[in-house]
Amino acid sequence: SLLPLPSATLHGLSIGQTQPITFDSITVRPALGSLWQEVKVLRAVEVEGFTVDRRLLALAVALAKPGDAPPLVTVQRVKLRAMQLDLEPLKWGLLRADIALHDRGVEEVTAASEDNKFKLQLTQGSEQATQELLITAKDWPLPIKPGLEFEQLTAKGVLRQNNLNISDIDAKLYGGKLVGKVNVDWVRDWQVRGEVQASHVETKEAVARVMLACSTV
Repeated sequence: SLLPLPSATLHGLSIGQTQPITFDSITVRPALGSLWQEVKVLRAVEVEGFTVDRRLLALAVALAKPGDAPPLVTVQRVKLRAMQLDLEPLKWGLLRADIALHDRGVEEVTAASEDNKFKLQLTQGSEQATQELLITAKDWPLPIKPGLEFEQLTAKGVLRQNNLNISDIDAKLYGGKLVGKVNVDWVRDWQVRGEVQASHVETKEAVARVMLACSTV
């Protein structure tokens, strides 16, 4: 198109007063043809420079709840940049994500750490109401104590509404190999079940990391 596409950017946005949730910038890119229609379409919403904590999660959940009236705005894509996670005991960042949406929810997610040591992809599954998860990582330390470092990691699974089944975990760490599977369920309370087998792992450094983590609790 020869015409410039419309967009609007807010810089230095904050929500709340006592402990405000801050964003470096938020950019909104509407679909030009929808500006004169009853339902406005946003081609993309780009959010940069923010921290995901429990307050922001609660706000996002509240905003995502469907109302009684049909929505007046639909969003096709959300792009997140310079994002940090602060969800004790998980602290992790900087991260980026690209989320494609459709009228039934999330269509596809691609995410990664800014150093590209960790990558995640979520795509439509072969079964209805499922999504397939693929995680790959290289020279990546877990962002949670004891911070074990994976030389290589591949994990494949299926995400459902109230369940995540990672059926194939294949990792290399500390000179050895780790394989296993994990099932996470949150129908009522969070439940985690799984099996992990390790072989030829050099335990000295791994144990040292665990001891260091315990000593700083």
